[in-house]
Amino acid sequence: MKIKYKIISALILLGVLFYILMKLDLDRFYGYLAGINVWYVVMSFFAFALYFLIWNYRWKLSLFKLCRTSSFRLLPILMAGVFVNHVTPGAGTGGEPVRVYYLAKFTKANRTNLFALTMLEKLFSTFVFGALVFFSVFYVAFFVDIDIILKSILLTIIVVAVIIFLFLIFFYRGGKFSFRKLFLFDRVLKLFYSSKIFTKFIRKYKTFDGFRNFINREIDNSKLFLKDLMKNKNFVVYSLLLTFILWFFNYAAVYYSFSALGFEIKIIELIVVYSISVFVADLSIFPGGIGLMEAVSIGLYNAFGIPLEIATLATLLNRVVYYLLALGVGYLCLTYLHFRYD
Repeated sequence: MKIKYKIISALILLGVLFYILMKLDLDRFYGYLAGINVWYVVMSFFAFALYFLIWNYRWKLSLFKLCRTSSFRLLPILMAGVFVNHVTPGAGTGGEPVRVYYLAKFTKANRTNLFALTMLEKLFSTFVFGALVFFSVFYVAFFVDIDIILKSILLTIIVVAVIIFLFLIFFYRGGKFSFRKLFLFDRVLKLFYSSKIFTKFIRKYKTFDGFRNFINREIDNSKLFLKDLMKNKNFVVYSLLLTFILWFFNYAAVYYSFSALGFEIKIIELIVVYSISVFVADLSIFPGGIGLMEAVSIGLYNAFGIPLEIATLATLLNRVVYYLLALGVGYLCLTYLHFRYD
C-alpha cells in the first residue's frame, strides 16, 4: 500500500511539473535566463552561507553546559547532518542522530544530553517556523482572493499547524504525545538503521527494535535535562532570536533570486509562499521534499500574479544555490567525517 501511495504521489508531482513546463513561454524563459544578474546570485549564495554559519553558532551556544568546542569543528558535522536531512523523508529529522554521533566522537559529553540539545534546536526551529507558517496560511486564506477548494486546504493546514504546536507542548510537559510520532521518527530510524553509513555503530544492535529502544531511552532520559535548561530565560530568548535571524537570511536568499531576474517581489508574498512551500515539503514522502517544494513555490508565486517564467526560474535558481551547499558541501563533509572517524 505504501509503494502504491508513493507511486501515485510521484505521478501527481510529475504531472504538476509537466503542466508547469507546458505553460511556460520558453522564449521569455530563455530571455530571463540570459539576463540573469550574477551578482545577485552570489548574494543569494552568501545569504545561504550565513544561514548555515549562524545555525552553527546557535548550535555551539546550546552546547555551553556540556562541552566547549570551536565553530570550525562543528561546521562539517552540521553540514553532514543537513545532507542526511535532505536524503531522508520526514520533517528533516534524519540528520540529528548523525550530528550527535560525530560530535560524541571528539567530546566527553554525555551522548544523551548531546542528543537532547540537538533536538532542542529542532524544537526552537519548529516553534518559529510554525508561527511563520500560521501567519502565511492565515494571510492567504483570509486576505487573498483564491478558489474555495484551495482556501479549504489552507484552513486545514492552519488546523494541522495548531495540532503540531499542541503536540510540542505535550512533549515539553511530558504528555502522552511526542515529537517522535510527529516527525515520523520510527521511519527515520529505520532508514538510519538500514544505511551503510554508520555500520560500526549500528552493528552493536542486532535488531532494529534494540536500536529503536536505545534511541527512545536516550530521548526519555533527556527530558529532565531539557526542562532544567529551558528555565534559563536568556538562553531561550537568545536561541529564538538567532532562529528568527536564520529565517531572515533564508528569505533574503529567495529575494536575491528574484532580484537576479530584475523582478521586485513583495516581501509579504515572499514570506507567505516560501513558508508554505517548506511546510508542505516537510510533510512529503520525498527526501528533502525535492520536487514538491519547487512545484508548490512556482504555483503559489504564479497565483500572486508573478509571471510563470519568472516564478519558475527564480525558484530553480534559489534551489540550485541552496542544494549546492546543503547537498554538495554536506556530502563532502559527511565523506570527510566518515573517513576520519569511522
